[in-house]
Amino acid sequence: MKYLDCGFEYILSLIDPVTPMGREELRVMTFLKRDEDIEAFHKRQLEVNERKSQVESLKSILARVRDIRGTISNLSPGKILDDIELFEIKSFAYWSERLRSEIGECSSWMQLPDLSVVFSFLDPDDVGTESFYISDKLDNALAVVRKKLYRLQRNREEYDEASLNELIRLNFEIEEKVRADLSGKLITYREDLQSSATTIGKIDLIVALVEFNRKLGLSKPEISSGEYEFEELVNPELAASLNKSGKSFQPFSASFDRRSVIIGGNMTGKSVLLRTVALLQTMFQHGLFVPAKRAFIPVYDAIVYYSGDKQSFLDGLSSFAGEVDHLKKALEIIHMDIRGLFLFDEIGRNTNPVEGPAFLMASAEYLSRNQRCRTILTSHYEEALEIEGAKLFIIKGLDRERMRNEIGREISYYVDHSLVEIESNAAFPREAVTIARLMGLDREFVELIIRKLKESCE
Repeated sequence: MKYLDCGFEYILSLIDPVTPMGREELRVMTFLKRDEDIEAFHKRQLEVNERKSQVESLKSILARVRDIRGTISNLSPGKILDDIELFEIKSFAYWSERLRSEIGECSSWMQLPDLSVVFSFLDPDDVGTESFYISDKLDNALAVVRKKLYRLQRNREEYDEASLNELIRLNFEIEEKVRADLSGKLITYREDLQSSATTIGKIDLIVALVEFNRKLGLSKPEISSGEYEFEELVNPELAASLNKSGKSFQPFSASFDRRSVIIGGNMTGKSVLLRTVALLQTMFQHGLFVPAKRAFIPVYDAIVYYSGDKQSFLDGLSSFAGEVDHLKKALEIIHMDIRGLFLFDEIGRNTNPVEGPAFLMASAEYLSRNQRCRTILTSHYEEALEIEGAKLFIIKGLDRERMRNEIGREISYYVDHSLVEIESNAAFPREAVTIARLMGLDREFVELIIRKLKESCE
């Protein structure tokens, strides 16, 4: 399944169900478009989270559950299961019953079918373990044949190869008849076995999500009817990478209107913010908790996210062609009159400085025509300040006081990633030269840049 290039695959890699059924549930997770579906998924996580004291025991039982879906598919008239398949079903019934007992009273989605009858007729000796063998109690004639076999094999004086072979043949025939009888009985319970396997997969996934939420400190987002707000939003992948080098991720907080534009200097984090918003929305619409202290998020039918060169390269397009292609997708959503979230990183940057701002201005206006859609753009064009009806933000950028007081640090130390709402008459940030100097660009070359800037202003 292809996801937005926003880091969602990294998120999925951190979720660790222990059963094959749970891993399958994770693999087929879908983009949810209905409020009630998202709420139901959130509710399941909250329910399991309330069973904190049980989580470890649930995981311990789940880790022992075998994948018997292939064996279940063999349960059909005329098909005789072999000893391994019968063992698999007995083992599955054993651990399914253990899990059902551990869960106790629960919501309908967690309710497992009663497989105690299945376990009982596969355990005629009442051993109470998952191991399986064809017991003498499953056929009266079997006990007689086995006793004769045992006596003949132990007593050399009575040894008769012909008699021995006949007893082995009879033993095999009776055992095969027992297998056929058991297979026939199990067909009656095929739906219960399949239902149990499916439910165990769902339980396993939710248990894994609860563990995942705890480890990453995720919170349940609120479904919004219109507002789009988040507080202390973090990008888990980037935060983990920074932590390895002793740095920390500076969280984002914002409240976006239907048309919002973010400006900021180079290397201030505009692209990271937009990518993290794309991740936030994707996690939310797959029913996951999110990496923010709190969040109010609307549900959309589609997300269009364009981040630039990497996406275009992967799609086999030039940067500008990739941008246009994503714009076309956004326009289709506008014309279909469905709910869409449009996230474009520095739109218009891949063409010339005359037409680029025009692409930005037109996108901001046209993509807002559908009242059910929301557009969030980042830009390095000064014309962004002139977009009518847009809520404008700036990422603060270089912290001049830090630069004065603490010299010789890495450039990231001097950047303040705080997002601040601004008015259209705000000064546009010009920090490229300063950043180049901080990064150690040749001094003479930097001075040449400054002279060229002065000449262009004369």
